[in-house]
Amino acid sequence: MKRGDRTMLILTVALFAVCLLMLGGHFFFAERDDLTAVISQNGRVLRTIRLKGAKAEEFTVKCAGGGWNRIRVADGKICMADANCPDRDCVKRGLLGTAGDSSVCLPHRLEIRLSGTPDVDGATY
Repeated sequence: MKRGDRTMLILTVALFAVCLLMLGGHFFFAERDDLTAVISQNGRVLRTIRLKGAKAEEFTVKCAGGGWNRIRVADGKICMADANCPDRDCVKRGLLGTAGDSSVCLPHRLEIRLSGTPDVDGATY
């Protein structure tokens, strides 16, 4: 390795490290103040919850035909904790905590959709 090659390698590594620090700081320390969960059934909004600072709670939404979904809010995230639908795909979706996330229970026509400032991904410029 020549002297110029070492210098170029050190500069490249330093530039890469600076870029990682800048991006890491943006993604890991950025505040998500406006993250809101909208719970709707049959297109009608049942409840809107602002997730930042929301108290931990669990409530049940009754559906037609004796159906129900239990929704849990905790630590700035929301999920369908339990349901009596046949496939339980809505429960398997897990915790929602990013703008654009959603969980839908088709048999009960219930939806949780998160809105707010979207996170930047690799395709966004």
